[in-house]
Amino acid sequence: MGRLSQAFQRLSKRERLLVSAMLGTLVIAIVLGLYFVLQGKIDKLEANIAQEQDSLRQIYAATGEFRMAKERFDSTRGLAQKNAELNLTTAVAELAEKISFEAVDPRTGPLGKKDLKEYLEFKGTKEKQVGPRKKKPAGTKNASTDGYYQRDQEVTFKENIPFATIYELLERIEESGDMLFVTDMRLDRSRLDPERAGQGKIVVSTFYWQGELEE
Repeated sequence: MGRLSQAFQRLSKRERLLVSAMLGTLVIAIVLGLYFVLQGKIDKLEANIAQEQDSLRQIYAATGEFRMAKERFDSTRGLAQKNAELNLTTAVAELAEKISFEAVDPRTGPLGKKDLKEYLEFKGTKEKQVGPRKKKPAGTKNASTDGYYQRDQEVTFKENIPFATIYELLERIEESGDMLFVTDMRLDRSRLDPERAGQGKIVVSTFYWQGELEE
C-alpha cells in the first residue's frame, strides 16, 4: 500500500487527477453495478411476494365455493349411501299409487277411475358400475365415481293411459327425494285417441354408493 502511495505521489498533478478520476469512475461503476444487481433481486422478490399474495387472495375467495361444493358432495354421498337399500320397484309403484285417471276400453267404453299402478308392468332391475371399470394403475387417484353404482328399473305402460297422467308420474319421479331419474323413455301415440298413449315404456334409475372399489 505504501508503494502505491509513493508511486501516486511521484505522478504529476495532472496524472494524479486522471488516476483519481479513473478510480472514482471505477468505484461509481462498481456501486451502480451492485445497485442494479440488488435492485433486480429486490424487484424479483417483490414480484414473487405479489404473486403469492394474489394466489392467497384467490384461495380465500374460492374457500366459500369450495365449502359449498364439499357440502353438496357430502350430501349427495349421504343420499347415495341410503339408496343402496332402496327398492326401486317399490319406490316407483308407491308414486304411481298416488295417481289415478279415467280409464277407457276402446271396445266397451269408459271404465271409471283407475289407479295408475294397475296399468304398469315392472321388469327385473338391472345394476351396473358407474364410471370406468378397468383397474387403475398403482398410484392413480380414485375417480369421483368410485364406489357408485346405477340401478335401473324398466316400467312398461299398458295402452290408453292419458299422456297427462304419464307426465304427472314423470314429474313425481324427478321430484322424489330418493334420487330417482328417468333415463330412457319411449311412448307411442294411440291410433284411436291422440291424447292417450299406445304402447310405451320408461326406465327409472337411481344411483347408490357402496364404498371404494377394490384395487
